[in-house]
Amino acid sequence: MAPTSDRPVLDRRAFLQRAGLAGAGAVALAGANRPAAVADEALAPFLHGVASGDPLQDRVVLWTRVTVPGRGPADVRWRIARDPELTDVVASGTVRADADRDHTVKVDPTGLAAGTTYWYAFEALGAHSIVGRTKTAPAGGVDRLRFGVVSCSNLTGGYFNGYALVAKRNDLDAVLHMGDYIYEYGNGDDRYGPEELEGERDHVPPHEMVVLADYRARFANYRLDPDLRRLHQLYPWITVWDDHEITNDSWRDGAENHEPDAPDTPGEAGLDYQVRKREAQRAYDEWLPLRTDDPARIYRSFRYGDLADLVLLDTRIEGRDEPTGGPLTPNLTDRSLDDPERELISEGQRTWLYGQLKASQDRGATWRVLGQQVMLMQWNAGGIPRGIGGQDVPTLVTRDNGNAVNPDAWDGYTAERDRLYDHLEAN
Repeated sequence: MAPTSDRPVLDRRAFLQRAGLAGAGAVALAGANRPAAVADEALAPFLHGVASGDPLQDRVVLWTRVTVPGRGPADVRWRIARDPELTDVVASGTVRADADRDHTVKVDPTGLAAGTTYWYAFEALGAHSIVGRTKTAPAGGVDRLRFGVVSCSNLTGGYFNGYALVAKRNDLDAVLHMGDYIYEYGNGDDRYGPEELEGERDHVPPHEMVVLADYRARFANYRLDPDLRRLHQLYPWITVWDDHEITNDSWRDGAENHEPDAPDTPGEAGLDYQVRKREAQRAYDEWLPLRTDDPARIYRSFRYGDLADLVLLDTRIEGRDEPTGGPLTPNLTDRSLDDPERELISEGQRTWLYGQLKASQDRGATWRVLGQQVMLMQWNAGGIPRGIGGQDVPTLVTRDNGNAVNPDAWDGYTAERDRLYDHLEAN
């Protein structure tokens, strides 16, 4: 099926140059010398590029955002094809972009072939987007699987060189982002990053993100970065959040960096944490190419043939009890670390997880890969002297954890980890 448009179809060379894919699949990094996260007006109205994600064997989510003058609605045409010129189209359609979802759109075309590379693009307001490349998950016998794994990307902390290096590869099945895709801090006293980048790598809005408009603006801010935009263009992404997509050290019912009685943070005074969490999750769902029935539920799984099952968890928000301390700031005398009632994931997620692991084993998958936000292994500090930090530590205070230096991770929930290990050993 040939593409149609109200404007003349670009010739092959002009179209590929416009798409940023000149060379039919080359991965040269466009715009890598532009360090600031600023709008490239040549991409208008698709300033934030394109993205794909959550690949299954017969489908993959396609994403873009339309920057619409006046904030009105816009019809967006999409197509996915077997070739970068988008002539061998396998599916196409039209979707509406409007303010209700911050003018982001997602489509989930079905009927695709397993383990196959596709190209896709969008049209709106008389303009073409760049062309994205994606890949479905394989089926049947699979002998190789390769992910690019990234996390903790703070725009004010420096350039996204890690994204640029991953984009130079041409051998990945997907990119996994394990959380902290954005950071909540502003550009004032709470800014994280070197002074020499002030004015060059700044957060938008300039204050801490607290309400829905803040979270949306921060995602838009990050997605203007050319390295991040390029990596989204080249590979399907599979993502989970950590804490900074909401605020630092978030858990089920609160966060270290949520202070509703703090007058110095615009919008935070009197704001209920649950409201803030829901609005952050809504923006996350809008701006990332993931497939969810409920923006608050991010745990899900993916099959990669007979080689592996990728199981993603939410160890941060959904069921976590309040941490006893943050990273490198443990209460070494706190015996609650071994409390069997403390949970890192809810009973519902735990039942789902164990079911996923059993199903993976029953179908004969070689590997079960857990993707989640925090360190599962023990991280102990041996030889801690008595009286460190004013704390009396005459003996190791936890049954199997030793001197845990990061109770924000599984070390702070040892009974939860024991339950997981016991299940793995028994199955």
